[in-house]
Amino acid sequence: MASAEQLLHEAQYAFQSISFGDSRDNRRNASRAKRLCRKIIRKYPGSTEAVEADAILMRLGEEAYVSKVKPVSTPQPEMAFADDVGTETVNWSGLIALLFALPKTILALIVVGAYFLFSVFGPLLFVPLIALVLLTGPFRRFLKREQRVQLNGIVDRINAYIATNTLSIAGLVLMLSVVSAQASPLFDDDTVVDVRLAGPIETLIDTQKDEQELPFTLTADGVDHEVRVRTRGKSRLRVCKFPMLRVNFRSKHVLGTVFQGQDKLKLVTHCRKSKPAGQDVLQEYLAYRIFGLLTDASYRVRLLRVDYVDTNDPNASQLRYAFAVEPDEQLADRIGANKRHQDSVSLASLNANQAALVYVFQYLIGNTDWSLVKADKDKFCRHNIE
Repeated sequence: MASAEQLLHEAQYAFQSISFGDSRDNRRNASRAKRLCRKIIRKYPGSTEAVEADAILMRLGEEAYVSKVKPVSTPQPEMAFADDVGTETVNWSGLIALLFALPKTILALIVVGAYFLFSVFGPLLFVPLIALVLLTGPFRRFLKREQRVQLNGIVDRINAYIATNTLSIAGLVLMLSVVSAQASPLFDDDTVVDVRLAGPIETLIDTQKDEQELPFTLTADGVDHEVRVRTRGKSRLRVCKFPMLRVNFRSKHVLGTVFQGQDKLKLVTHCRKSKPAGQDVLQEYLAYRIFGLLTDASYRVRLLRVDYVDTNDPNASQLRYAFAVEPDEQLADRIGANKRHQDSVSLASLNANQAALVYVFQYLIGNTDWSLVKADKDKFCRHNIE
């Protein structure tokens, strides 16, 4: 005849075998656990096993039955026998979520540290983890009740730490994501930004093919930024009198300004000094804005009114329109994509809908100076298209 302890072990095993959801195995295990617990209460009233069986039945929704046959026993501490029916297992899913919620830098340091410890201690490094897994699961029934209660307290503290820090890190990640979303205010508005760009402009134009960075001062909203500017582009370097520019900011010096979050910023400028060239810049700017209304997979732009001042000849200043183009990395982050460098690309690898949209849009705006294949004087494919 089975003893009260053996019956309780069987009931605990059946109860712990119940998983989430409604299945035949869950119903069978629940029925077996209830039947064994009722048997313990009837045959061994007032015993420690009967009290624990009472707790299991309550967890299984048997309050009505328990209230009728609840054994008379000496008062017990409220949590003394909750070790096998409470939150006795480590919240592994929460622990994993906590790890993946950590910043990538910290997670990388943890991985490197674990690799270093493994190289020193070898497989012995897993002994504490294996012991924790074994002692917080069904194997705890082989321990004494006092040991199980103590272990429950440790596991509860671990779970509380996981829950608290998961919420804290989640809040930190949310805060960082909000700060990141606000870190590039340049493209969050469509008003014209008045800019003064002072530097050796004539020297920059004369050495444009060298793509050498020269020191300039960019002023916006009354704030001076010490930047380095070089020319950029391909065909426009050959045909334009005034090249397109790339402005290299010092990231720590742009905090709190309209250029916050910017590093290397592309500027589309006027190609020639004639008035029609100024209109060309505005038309190209509007083309970007229109395409942005059609798809999120498009570069955001911001219109600038730039006062170009040549420090070698201050009287030769000129006021022209230009516009800044969203950097590739910011576009990729915004649409959840990854930036890749490829010398060639097949048509089959393109998103069909996006490619069709680009083809039709380029046709509608009358742009013929673009191609998905390599042009004669270009090193790579995607002529004037990214």
